[in-house]
Amino acid sequence: MRGGSKRLKHPRILGPEEFGRLAAAVKEPFRTMVMVAGCLGLRVSEIVGLQWGDFDFENHTVLVQRGVVHGYVGDVKTEYSKDHLPLDPLLVDLLGQHRERCYPTAEGWLFANPATGKPYHQEQIQKNHLTKAATAAKIKGGVGWHTFRHSYRSWMDDTGAPLTVQVVQMVLKEPEPVLEKQDLAIGA
Repeated sequence: MRGGSKRLKHPRILGPEEFGRLAAAVKEPFRTMVMVAGCLGLRVSEIVGLQWGDFDFENHTVLVQRGVVHGYVGDVKTEYSKDHLPLDPLLVDLLGQHRERCYPTAEGWLFANPATGKPYHQEQIQKNHLTKAATAAKIKGGVGWHTFRHSYRSWMDDTGAPLTVQVVQMVLKEPEPVLEKQDLAIGA
């Protein structure tokens, strides 16, 4: 087909245990972003585009209605992406904890960079946080934002439901410390 594209390699899928190890290795606020990605299957542009006003915590839903790409706020990628999604109570609790410590902005961005007051740039998070966390969690193969979307889809196909409760519980457990090279030095 002319103008079409075909996937050249199989997408990386994380199992729930791998996802838990990776999320535990990421520092906040990026851990909460990873949890939203894994529990809702959103595109990263939709995650960084979330505002507190999009949430109905009483009814445990979120309205996905915008995306942010390279700092530009716009519509979601497809008309089917604009939708109300259910929120698991454990994810609601996790978001409540995030709200208490996140950088507040007039627009109500969930994931605002304190240096700019605007949403974080997803490319920098992947480069500076996700890749390093995957290495620390001993996860082989490229892990990026789309990995979470593919993993979510795979979990849905395998079980008929997202693994939200299982994954959130796994990450909320006290994670085992990841030892860095400098931690192993005498007197560290």
